[in-house]
Amino acid sequence: MWIKEYWIISPKENFVHIFSLNEDDQYKEPKIYLKDDIAKSEVFNDLEIDLNDIFTF
Repeated sequence: MWIKEYWIISPKENFVHIFSLNEDDQYKEPKIYLKDDIAKSEVFNDLEIDLNDIFTF
């Protein structure tokens, strides 16, 4: 059993990297989101996080 998606969040650098499994059970290159972006999950279709709400400093 694999983890379908994982997020690395850096509050110090204000970025999120999202790694998702492809059809071959290999992790794709991460999607990179910065402070002014809205991070979107590929696994949970309705999950979107406005990073301005997280990185407030």
